[in-house]
Parts: sequence; C-alpha cells; structure tokens
Amino acid sequence: MADSNEESTLHLLAEARAGRGEALELLCRRYLPRIRTWARGRLPECARNLEDTDDLVQDAFLRVLRHMEHFDPQHSGAFLGLVRTTVRNSLVDRYRRMGRRGSTEPADVEIPDIRPSPLEKLLGEECARSYEAALDALDPLDRALLFSRFELRLEYQDVARDFGKPTADAARMAVKRAVMRLAETLGSTESDRI
Repeated sequence: MADSNEESTLHLLAEARAGRGEALELLCRRYLPRIRTWARGRLPECARNLEDTDDLVQDAFLRVLRHMEHFDPQHSGAFLGLVRTTVRNSLVDRYRRMGRRGSTEPADVEIPDIRPSPLEKLLGEECARSYEAALDALDPLDRALLFSRFELRLEYQDVARDFGKPTADAARMAVKRAVMRLAETLGSTESDRI
C-alpha cells in the first residue's frame, strides 16, 4: 500500500480493521511523529525527556490500535481525536504520579528561578482549563479539525485529505468555522463565570 495523499484516514482505518498491516503501518507513519511532537511539551518538567515522551505516546497509540476492531469512526478526524484523548489521559496520569512523588531535583540557590510566578502559573493554568473545557464542549469533528490544524500543525491540504474535503480551501473554511465556534464557546464560558 503506497503512502499517497489521496489515502484518507477513514479508508486506512477500514483497511486496518480488516487486518491489513500496511494500513496500520501507514497510520503510524502519518500520525505518530506529529502526536509525539504535540505531546513533547506537555509532560511535567521533572518527567520530561525524549524517551519518556516517545514511550508514553507509543503506548497510547498502540492501545488505540489494539482496540481498532471496536472503533467505529463517524468522521475522518475521529481517529486523531481518539489518539489525542488517549495521549491526554496518559499525560494526566503522569502528572498525577509526579504530583504524588514530587520533584527529585535538589534546590540550587546559585541559579535564579526563571519559572513563572505562582500568579503567572495560575493564570496560565486557568487559560488552559478554559480552552480545554471549551474544546470539550465542541462537536467532535470541530475538535478534531482544530487539533489537526493547530496542535499537530497539519497543512490545509493534509487536513483536506484526512477529513475528506475536496480542496485545501474547503479544509481552511471548515477550520475557520470550527475556530469561530470555539471562540463562541470560550465567550459563553467566560460570561458564565462573571
């Protein structure tokens, strides 16, 4: 099976469910590097090294692939949405484990602390929580479109291929509409808190 840009994710998923190893291999080649890149900055600092990130992502990706026969995607972005959720859950588990253990790095009074202040950290965490809550409130297709374009940094022609859009411009419009719905959701979330 060739790695063609016309090979939609839905087609590859159907092939993978039918037991064709080439389709699984192509899915891995297409998405695993992007998912690794996305996850890399999301591990806790004290647990962050290249091997940990790669292992965490690969384990999550393999968990998704092992249960492929039970997965019935409703749209092309469903696969990436499932992988993202699985990796995100693994990251949350890692954060929790690190929180229980605490940092093992010794304090060094010679090095100035350039980490964000507690207030900066709180504001950043609150923004991240608001964003995640708004994202979770969106339709799964919108979530997958936003994840593909902004978190995986896929080009519009790749988004078009993966979501069955006829052109890159059609994919651009679909992403733009998803961004508008996210903004509306964020706006309503903020007004609810006031």
